[in-house]
Amino acid sequence: MSFGSSKQSSTQTSAPPSWAKPGFELSGKEGIDLYKSGQGGNVYQGQRVGDLSGTTTGAVNRLTGAADMYNSDAMNKLATGDTSSATNLSNMANGSMIGNNAAFNEALQNTLNNTASTINSNMSGAGRYGSGAHTGVMSNQLGQVATNAMANQYNQDVQNMMTANSQIDSANLGKLSGLNSLYQGYSNAAGNQLAGGQVLDQNAQAKLDAERDKFAETDNRGWTRLGLLQSAMAGAAGNYGTTTGSQKSKTKGFNLLSDIRTKESIVPVGERDGFKLYEWNYIGHPQRYRGVMAQDLLDTKPDAVSLGDDGFYRVDYAKLGFDMEAV
Repeated sequence: MSFGSSKQSSTQTSAPPSWAKPGFELSGKEGIDLYKSGQGGNVYQGQRVGDLSGTTTGAVNRLTGAADMYNSDAMNKLATGDTSSATNLSNMANGSMIGNNAAFNEALQNTLNNTASTINSNMSGAGRYGSGAHTGVMSNQLGQVATNAMANQYNQDVQNMMTANSQIDSANLGKLSGLNSLYQGYSNAAGNQLAGGQVLDQNAQAKLDAERDKFAETDNRGWTRLGLLQSAMAGAAGNYGTTTGSQKSKTKGFNLLSDIRTKESIVPVGERDGFKLYEWNYIGHPQRYRGVMAQDLLDTKPDAVSLGDDGFYRVDYAKLGFDMEAV
């Protein structure tokens, strides 16, 4: 469908409202001044990692000392050295512990002398002293007394020695257990001290982090405030900076299609120079226009109306003194 010859002109603007323009100009100037001043983005020169507290250092030293104590020669000897039982049993095996009891030897000799006196007395009373029988009895009884006494003494020596060994070993194990308990208690105390030191260290680190955050906030304060100003101005000015704007198109020419039969969604919008105005779109086309209706002019301005070859009325807007406009 031909609507007639036309010429369109449009303008598009993208600028902030006049009341907002000073704010944008101010933010731009302040941004340049801030950049030139060197403010923002500076490197923090303060301490970043906190030193260990005296409590923590002391705990670490105590734990190290406990480990060294447990590694001492005395502890290792108690844990891995030969026991008294092993040493004495070795001496027993080579016989060095047998027959070295002077008191036993003296007691045995006295027993043998007494036995011999008894035998001599008996044999003398029987008139057989010095006989072969006397000699045989003497030898047998003295040998039996000596053997029994030495056997009993040997067993007693072994029993005494093993009892002593057991007591010595028990004492050594008791010392080792006591030292181990001492080490554990020492380590536990140092571990508790270390835990307390860690709390102090965390608090000290938090203070350093806070100082660094404070530095960053102070260093970037100007940029932060500038950003707030720009956000406020941009929000208040709407879509400034985007490709939005206003457009106004005018359609000029002769014999523009204006027949009511070619239009739809017709809305009266007032008058101009005594002529009724309407807004509409041509059937099948979304573009809206503002202008007159040809049928209205047949009575009031017939010289501005003509009939086209297609049977539809057209209007010469030049004879009306204004243009049909695209809305």
